[in-house]
Amino acid sequence: MANKTSVLNIEKKLFVRTHDDENKENITLIWFDPNIELHEDIEKTKEQLRLINDYVIFSTDLEQ
Repeated sequence: MANKTSVLNIEKKLFVRTHDDENKENITLIWFDPNIELHEDIEKTKEQLRLINDYVIFSTDLEQ
């Protein structure tokens, strides 16, 4: 994974993706958790998910 990544918090959605904003994967991982900010190991979990798939969406709002 040579690409640099960014994390965007947009209306209670956290998008972790490559800087070119293009999903180059066939699969998008989506993690919904309204209490995501309460987890102590959230950064480690995000890293682990990114190892599985390069395009991950974190959402805290079911309506979004």
